[in-house]
Amino acid sequence: MADEVGFARQTHGAKGLWLFYRKGTRPGSTEALDVRGGPRPEELRQSGAARQLAAWSRERDGFDPLDEATLKAAEDGVRRLRAKRDRLVVGAFLALMVGAFTAIAVGAAWLNGTLPGGFTKGDDWSAYVLGHVLAAGGLLLGSHWIRRNRHARQESRARHEPVIAAYRDVVQAREAESERRDDAERR
Repeated sequence: MADEVGFARQTHGAKGLWLFYRKGTRPGSTEALDVRGGPRPEELRQSGAARQLAAWSRERDGFDPLDEATLKAAEDGVRRLRAKRDRLVVGAFLALMVGAFTAIAVGAAWLNGTLPGGFTKGDDWSAYVLGHVLAAGGLLLGSHWIRRNRHARQESRARHEPVIAAYRDVVQAREAESERRDDAERR
């Protein structure tokens, strides 16, 4: 069925999922797939139900879910924000790990009365200051990147996902119309 509408099955990087990509494009990992997943807008315009739902979406939401430029911008935006969120998650994890490890080391050194790692002799406080700066910086930077990740997710939901959702609604309207037509022909 996927072959009939111009899709091929992705066999690598699918992590056990059945994933498809448009023929003539390059398959990617599960994160770099065709975000909207469906037929091209030209095919959808042939359906009366799809055109009607697209017109309703233009009036209600202010964008055309069958406009290729709008869909391309939404797909690119979702991909870009996914990549940004991935980088932020990794950065936050590393920063929090450094901050937590350093905080534990400084706390243990403070309780034992020794400097972490034996940097200097007992009366020099530079290692304590450096440890506190690393601990606080790592923890603050990690929490900052977590907040930025949430902001990127909200931005994606507000700007790009409504376009993708409207496109999917149009695809479902076309499929429902096609099923009704096929049922009527069988009878």
